[in-house]
Amino acid sequence: LRGLERNAIAHLLDGRIQQSVKHLDNLYQRVSDKSSKVLITGDLNAGKSTLVNALMQRTILPIDQQPCTSLFCEVLDAQENEGQEAVHAIKDASTYNRQDPNTFTVVDMRHLEKFMNDVIDGYEDYAQVKVYCTDRRLVNDSLLHNGVVDIALIDSPGLNRDSVKTTALFARQQEIDVVVFVVSAENHFTLSGKEFLWNAANEKTHIFIVVNRFDSIRDKERCKRVILDQIKQLSAKTYEDADELVHFVSAGSCLPEVIQGGDLPADFLRLEECLRSFVLEKRCKSKLAPAKVYLENILSDVSVLSESNRHMAAEELAKVRLELERGEPEYKDTLIRREVVLERVDRLAEETCALIDSMTREKLTNAVDDIENVVSALVPWNGLLHIWQYANDLRYVMADLFVDRVKSCEVEAKEKAKNCVNDIHTIADDASAANQMDALTLFTKPDANRITTGKLKDELSLEFTDIFEVQDKLGMASVSLGAVTMFSSKALGYKSLIHSLFDITNTVGVSNVRKWAVPVVTVAGLGVLVYIAADMKHALARKTARKLRAHVREGTMVHEEAMRITKDCRRVFKSNAWEIQNRFQKEIEAHERRRAEQEKAAKDGEQAVIYFGKVFEKADELARWVAAVEVE
Repeated sequence: LRGLERNAIAHLLDGRIQQSVKHLDNLYQRVSDKSSKVLITGDLNAGKSTLVNALMQRTILPIDQQPCTSLFCEVLDAQENEGQEAVHAIKDASTYNRQDPNTFTVVDMRHLEKFMNDVIDGYEDYAQVKVYCTDRRLVNDSLLHNGVVDIALIDSPGLNRDSVKTTALFARQQEIDVVVFVVSAENHFTLSGKEFLWNAANEKTHIFIVVNRFDSIRDKERCKRVILDQIKQLSAKTYEDADELVHFVSAGSCLPEVIQGGDLPADFLRLEECLRSFVLEKRCKSKLAPAKVYLENILSDVSVLSESNRHMAAEELAKVRLELERGEPEYKDTLIRREVVLERVDRLAEETCALIDSMTREKLTNAVDDIENVVSALVPWNGLLHIWQYANDLRYVMADLFVDRVKSCEVEAKEKAKNCVNDIHTIADDASAANQMDALTLFTKPDANRITTGKLKDELSLEFTDIFEVQDKLGMASVSLGAVTMFSSKALGYKSLIHSLFDITNTVGVSNVRKWAVPVVTVAGLGVLVYIAADMKHALARKTARKLRAHVREGTMVHEEAMRITKDCRRVFKSNAWEIQNRFQKEIEAHERRRAEQEKAAKDGEQAVIYFGKVFEKADELARWVAAVEVE
């Protein structure tokens, strides 16, 4: 809101400065111009046109009891128009050129009153009328044809006629050297008249005031006292020189058709004399005084504004420097805190990843211990005819049990990852749960590297020899026979054992031995076959379990699964760490932006203090020069 107010004030001030610059140009032109413009203005029907005719001692402008002046009527000496009397009606004053007939319309002076009425009634649309007329009086008696300077008498519309005309009159008075304000003795100063005089007083300290129709007032002393009191409030300088600037007359009784060659009243002669003196002899007062007053006012305003802005800029500069000083420790603390937090977060993430990796490897490695006993209870045995299906079921169940163990590792890793994420955000003092939920999405997306039951089952290939465990049985038999032989040889001696065998053969006979050998061998073979058939169920479980253990412990599956699970967890940790780092980065960037803005504001403040200080010094110097100019 404060910035909005400043912008609005700055915009308004810029507009006023532009107006002031334009007005200074007008002042320069007015002071340089050897001619003088006299604006005759006042309230509606105050007798302005009558006063112009009385001053000219000619009936030039139309007069009536009703308002009949709706345009600015500028009365000039005919000498400015090569001695020719004429009336030029002008639509655009900025393009008017006396030498170019296309820029004006010629109006017959005898029909000027009708032309004015047409303008009032809206039949004609013009902005100004220039009346070039001849004053045949002597130079000492004529105001226009005075032999000293060119003078223009400008009769204006009444102030309270309408707002557009009044606004134009307010703007026009800035181009005027002398203001002759006509006020009716009967009505005194109206609100519009007071407003005009207040506005004119900003530049013109001395205003020529004519109180008209004074002969109609019975209590003339009271009327003078009241009007002079009003003038004192409106223009103090005018009141001080009231003897020369304020005149109580009746212009209507000074018209040529009224006096008919007689002498003008003394009060009107006094008015003419003072007006000639004010316009011709006291040109410093009428020309330079308004410029001096305006310059003094404008320089005073510039001094006040520059000092106020310098003081404000100094306060803002001190405030910005204090903010810079206070913000520096906070900025450094943010940098240090970022390094500490990120280092702790990285260390915590790595420790958790190492723990998850170790846990996964241990659980998967131990998952195949004694798995054949667990599987035997889960897979039904439907006899030798279904042994191939039994073998496939064993592979599937073992693979499924191992995959379940992988999934349990994922669940435990997810829980550890979730706890780690919570700890990470606790370290960062971040209550936001924006990325803490990432841990719950672990292992939920399809992963081509993840081990599956079907994939693992296919890797455990089924072979025909898996049904039989011949090598193991032969090995066990050889070990047993060797042990018996060793025991017998030790106990009886080799020689005794051999003699005993020959003795038995001799006693029984060789033929009998041959008869016993065939049944014995047959029975032994059948026994072996029965044993092998009975042990097929367990043999398959043991062989498949040994393959799974070899595949798990000797292959890369445990390593790959541990790396996959750890990699997914590390991804979540990095995501959260990056989020925390981004927050720190945004905070640091905000500090840096704020610091850059503050440094720019400080630089601008320093320049503003210097600039407004110089403006104040220059305005003070110019004010002394202006004050030294004598205009009296």
